[in-house]
Amino acid sequence: MVIHFVLVDLLNEHNTKTKQDKLLHQQIQMESEKANALYDVYLQQRHLTHDFTNQLNTIAGLLEQGDTASALDLIRSSSTEIHINTLVVNTGNPMIDTLLSQKYNEAQKKSIPVLFSLCDLSECPISSRDLLVLLGNLVDNAIEASEKMANPCIQIKLQRSDNDFVLSVRNRTTPGMVITNNVIPLSTKGGMGHGMGLKNVVAILQKYHAEYTLSSKDGWFQFTALAYL
Repeated sequence: MVIHFVLVDLLNEHNTKTKQDKLLHQQIQMESEKANALYDVYLQQRHLTHDFTNQLNTIAGLLEQGDTASALDLIRSSSTEIHINTLVVNTGNPMIDTLLSQKYNEAQKKSIPVLFSLCDLSECPISSRDLLVLLGNLVDNAIEASEKMANPCIQIKLQRSDNDFVLSVRNRTTPGMVITNNVIPLSTKGGMGHGMGLKNVVAILQKYHAEYTLSSKDGWFQFTALAYL
């Protein structure tokens, strides 16, 4: 009887782990598809930049010819598209610039202020694809949490020194959240798949032997990762 119960427990544990591994694999696949989609957006951004340059040259030509009315019409028709597609950050890494600009615009639509403190990412110890997954998951979580706050704010920090690389995403949260052993309380999680994004983040950081910590203090939730160079 004892052996039977032990086997049942082991089987249940195996089934749970199998489900979690399957969800993690699906999430990683989704993040890979997101990375490919972001690269496509980056290529589209380059194409738009080329088009806007041509439009500026056309506007200059119209003004030189004295055709002010046509120049104004072209400016008005282009201004909205330029606003939507403008990159709001410049780290030297086009894929990261595209991601952060998209997340910034998404947050702005929800009236969530986003503050950046960014370094040059033209050379980064973490690959662009992995950094996309890290930031994508962390900022998505921050936006989701901020939607529930009366005074939302998100702070994104990427800093590099000669010895280390620091990544931090910070957002306002309900005071009193207690984090133990770098685990978010179950009450803040949804269903089985909710929180898999954080597992993806941890899995990637382990590739780079990076340390990370979760903290909640004075109404702020913060995820910080440290990779040594």
